[in-house]
Amino acid sequence: MILAIIPARGGSKRLSQKNIRQVGGETLIERAILAAQGSQYIDNIILSSDKPGWKVFADRHEIEFDLRPSELAEDDSPIEDCVTRILRRQSKRPGIYDLVILLQPTSPLRTTEDIDRAIEIFWHPPQRLISFCDNKKNGAIYITRSIDLLWGESFSDSQGAQIFLMPPERSIDIDTEEDLRKAEALFKSETQGITD
Repeated sequence: MILAIIPARGGSKRLSQKNIRQVGGETLIERAILAAQGSQYIDNIILSSDKPGWKVFADRHEIEFDLRPSELAEDDSPIEDCVTRILRRQSKRPGIYDLVILLQPTSPLRTTEDIDRAIEIFWHPPQRLISFCDNKKNGAIYITRSIDLLWGESFSDSQGAQIFLMPPERSIDIDTEEDLRKAEALFKSETQGITD
C-alpha cells in the first residue's frame, strides 16, 4: 500500500501563508491533493499541518488530516520527524503502508501523471526516489519505503537514489511572489494549449 503525505506548515519566511495561495484557481494545498487523488496507485492521502483551520481542505476533499505539533513545524524541523510520527500512528491500524510519497504543495504544476510515472519507476531498485530538474532537486516528489523512514533514513539523501527527471515547466517551486506569477503564467499557457 502507498501513503501520500502532503506537508503544509503555516509559517513561511518569504511568502506569508504560501500553502494557501492560489495557482489556477486552486490553493497550493488543494492542487497537491487533487494530483494525488488522480493517482491509480496511491491508497491513502494525509494532509499534515500545524494550522487547525486548514483541516477544511482535507474535509473538502475527503482525506485525512494530521494536526502537526508546533515543535515539528519549525523552519528547521526535519520532515522525516513529522512523517515517522504519522507512520507510527498508522501502523497501529490494519494494513501498514509499504511506501510513502511526499508531495510538497509548493510544486503546484506537478501532475498526476508525474506521480504515477515516478511510482512506476520506483519499483525498480534502488529503494528511494527523488524528482530532479536540470541536475537539481525540484522538491516535487520524494518516495521511499516506510520501513526505511522508521529506521532513520532521509527522504532527500540523493546518494544511491533513483532520479526522476521532470521538465522545467512543471518543476517550479513556490517561495516568492515572483514564483507564484511564473506558476500562474505557466498554468495558463498549458491550459490554453489544451483548449486551442
